[in-house]
Amino acid sequence: MTDRPTRTTRHTWTTAAAVLVLIALVCAASAEIQHVVLDDGLTLVVLPNQWSRTVALSVMVGAGSKYDPEGLEGLAQITNELFFEGLAETSWDEIYDDLSGQGVELKCLTSEDTAEIIMTGHESRFDYIVDMAATALSEPVFLVDRLEHEKKVALDSYEGEIADDWKYAYHAVTAMLYDDHPYEHTPLGTPEGMDAVVIGDVEEFYGEYYSPSNTIVVAVGDLTPEPTLARLEDAFAPYDGPTVEPAPIPVPERTSQTVRKLYGGERPGFVQIGFAGPRPSETDDLAALRVLMAVLGAGTESRLYRMLDESQDVVISSTGAFASHRVEQVRLIVYAMGASDSEAVTGMLEEIERIKTDPPDADELERAKEYVIASFALRMQRNAEKASSIARDYFLGLPIDCCDTYIADTEAVTVEQLRVAAERYLVNPAIVFQRSGAAPSKRGI
Repeated sequence: MTDRPTRTTRHTWTTAAAVLVLIALVCAASAEIQHVVLDDGLTLVVLPNQWSRTVALSVMVGAGSKYDPEGLEGLAQITNELFFEGLAETSWDEIYDDLSGQGVELKCLTSEDTAEIIMTGHESRFDYIVDMAATALSEPVFLVDRLEHEKKVALDSYEGEIADDWKYAYHAVTAMLYDDHPYEHTPLGTPEGMDAVVIGDVEEFYGEYYSPSNTIVVAVGDLTPEPTLARLEDAFAPYDGPTVEPAPIPVPERTSQTVRKLYGGERPGFVQIGFAGPRPSETDDLAALRVLMAVLGAGTESRLYRMLDESQDVVISSTGAFASHRVEQVRLIVYAMGASDSEAVTGMLEEIERIKTDPPDADELERAKEYVIASFALRMQRNAEKASSIARDYFLGLPIDCCDTYIADTEAVTVEQLRVAAERYLVNPAIVFQRSGAAPSKRGI
């Protein structure tokens, strides 16, 4: 799934201060995360949240697109989508009608690293949600006719991605950052890879990666930890498989800057610049990188916006910057909407370089921290996002409870930490800029 930033404005900073009060109340009301690792390696987590009448269940497996075999790019995505296309003696339309009748929302999400089933509903539907998820994972029925359906859905999604100027540019940056690495292709795969998938490939992929030792189950809601953990253990008892310990897939070190120009499209011109960050489990720079990205691109008071607004003969509609966490590496992206030529790119690169020698003052640093904390607060209002975040952090090699320290870690970031992070990671960029109005280039991810 593509990480898509949202536009921010000057009002963000005022909003941030108000959100801090809300997040303080929510954090105070939430009990501590409790978890257990069963003998078969399955990790179960419960986060009580007495303020919500909804429950969320995330079942996440280390079976993302980076494990797609060569020539079968798209296999991970298709496998994940097939779990609810058929259960024992139950057709996909019966499953859909049942979920709708129960008021339960289901999403199957595949990233480069993981495959996730996320279900949400009223707290009275918790047992139903648990049983459905456990049955789908433990007793999957992979049907040939539904495989063909999901291949078509995946291909349609792929074509939608490359038709969207922003997403296409994001994938182009990603492909340059991860040349000759599995992260190079979108989690959706490739048209050729999708077309080549057969049921035997799905069954083999499931048998290789879907195992308790490669899975985490996270429940969030107004739940009592001990009986909830026992309920999850009982429900997932039939889920078995060999011990899975996927080996790291190191990202090749970048040694130079790369540039790609795109033409055509319906959007105004824009620039995206990507940098290769650290492996999340092997760095202390994650909080500093979040704040650094906010200093550079968060809103109309950010450095990139002010520089472009003052120096370019174009209307800059927005700038932004974000850190996208992946198991093998953090991906750092900065962008500007409205800037679309080499002069804008040069200006952005100079501004990015300047932060290494001209760090933010106290007020600038505080505004960036408020933005990061406010964004975190807004994301974490939904139980589904809490459950997914805990599961993602687990696969990133971070502590189960690292969400609890997110605010404190952000507040502790210093100017010197920002300078060091910029020196380490804001080098050898991958640059994509698009100009509108010219002949469109041939597209493919």
